[in-house]
Amino acid sequence: MSRTRPAHTYGLVSLDVEPSGKRVLYNSLEGLTCLWNIDSGSLEGKFESYVRSGSESSEPSWSVSLNPRGATYASTGGTGNVTIHSAEPASFGERRATLSSGRNKFGMYCKYAPDGSRIAMSSESGQIYIFDAASSSLLVTYSSHAMAVRSLAWSADSQLLLSASEDKRLILHDVRASPSGKPGSGAVATLAGHSSWVLSTDISPDGRLAVSGSADKTVKTWDLAARAAVSTIQDTGEVWSVAWRPRPSGQNAAGSFYAAGKPADYLAYLSSSPITDITYTAPPTPTLISLYQLSNLYLLFALNEHLVLSSTSNRRIWCRLLFCLLIADFGHLATMIPLAQEKGFTAVFVDFARWTAMEWGSVGFVYAGAATRISFLVKFWLRGDNAGLKED
Repeated sequence: MSRTRPAHTYGLVSLDVEPSGKRVLYNSLEGLTCLWNIDSGSLEGKFESYVRSGSESSEPSWSVSLNPRGATYASTGGTGNVTIHSAEPASFGERRATLSSGRNKFGMYCKYAPDGSRIAMSSESGQIYIFDAASSSLLVTYSSHAMAVRSLAWSADSQLLLSASEDKRLILHDVRASPSGKPGSGAVATLAGHSSWVLSTDISPDGRLAVSGSADKTVKTWDLAARAAVSTIQDTGEVWSVAWRPRPSGQNAAGSFYAAGKPADYLAYLSSSPITDITYTAPPTPTLISLYQLSNLYLLFALNEHLVLSSTSNRRIWCRLLFCLLIADFGHLATMIPLAQEKGFTAVFVDFARWTAMEWGSVGFVYAGAATRISFLVKFWLRGDNAGLKED
């Protein structure tokens, strides 16, 4: 599906998409803020932030961000404060609260944390302010940069914040809050490598990588654990905006369903490429046929194991079938070696906390199955315990 809006008189300077992908909030150069429903194509809200209403103070919005919890959005601009507005269609744009930074420096960028609990705002002088969304209070100020901070990106768990600045650096901040409410330790890593202003940044959904766009006409991908750039793409002009494409949810999806029902997603999950490099298009016909056949094999293995083991109590048949399936488990794990050679063996076979849904299915689920079969075989062969099964 593709939708467009009529061209604006002035350029768009800020855009934010809600987690569901159904609505987009954007802001133009003069401060016209709009909420667009992509599903219906309709405009749900329109607010002229540059228009004064009565005695109410106002300022044109520059950067805007939707609250992931809905109902409100945040904006910042010339005064260096964050203003909370209604995102409800009937009252869109109405001011709900003002979060003061205490300094009259232009607000360059604001962004809600994914959990909606905090709002980060950056200024032209290099400061980064973290506000508590519930109390509207300023939690902490970071002075990590020497020049304006153009972009901010939260990790999916709302624990890390990456900033991109005109000082040519990206800085990763630990913004975890302790039980006492004390903020995190602040800057924990500096990513240097751009030769001009860093204009935009984003963190991948799994938290492993970051991407940045710069006035030096390059896009860099960074390994956050290694604190190093792992790829650089040359562009034809200044790169003002970058973003990761979220991977579709794969929780509770069996291999058979994914291989046959979502072949493009199946292939994407088994790719080591950054999500921005993955195009979700229908695979070629030969690839589709192979995936459908793989789906049948998944289904065959599941039905075969259940039907055979539930149809006999013969110890020898149980042992032979479990042993063959155990070999198949190890073979399945071996098929992941090419991916491990690209992403790292620890990342694919050990680091379960960062596994994707497909890695859980292709590695974690196989680990569980292999462990179960080994335990049965050890009991049958080494202890001589028939566990209620007969020899013949």
